[in-house]
Amino acid sequence: MTQKLIIKKKPKMGRKTLYEGVKTLKKVQKYIDSCKPVVIKEERSKSERSISYEIYNRPNFPTIYMLSKYLGVSKSTVYEWEKKYSDFSDMLEEIKDIYAHRLIEMSFSGQGNASLAKFILSSRHNYLEKEEVRSSASDLLDMFEED
Repeated sequence: MTQKLIIKKKPKMGRKTLYEGVKTLKKVQKYIDSCKPVVIKEERSKSERSISYEIYNRPNFPTIYMLSKYLGVSKSTVYEWEKKYSDFSDMLEEIKDIYAHRLIEMSFSGQGNASLAKFILSSRHNYLEKEEVRSSASDLLDMFEED
């Protein structure tokens, strides 16, 4: 009597990815499109003959955090997908660009806090504040001759 040796494969560990290629990219684009600034018309004063309104844009910033909630995944999953899928990475770059652009727009229009915008742009979007300094060789020689 011979015995058969049966080897079972171990099941793969971990979850199946929720990334669905083009379908996921369409969801990301839908999220971006849903983040348009909202125009708000607010009544300021009312007299017998006229009503005055203040119209302003309430920003609606697309963020990685809200995208992760929209897709139903964690933020770390979004960052994993960014590393793994170049098309998805391009969409995240678009989200970051839109965020930076709206932040700058708000600062210039007076609706936002310019100092806070400067901090966010420098810390998260690699914007740098730099001062251009030009000098010539004669300036350097003059500086050493003064001593």
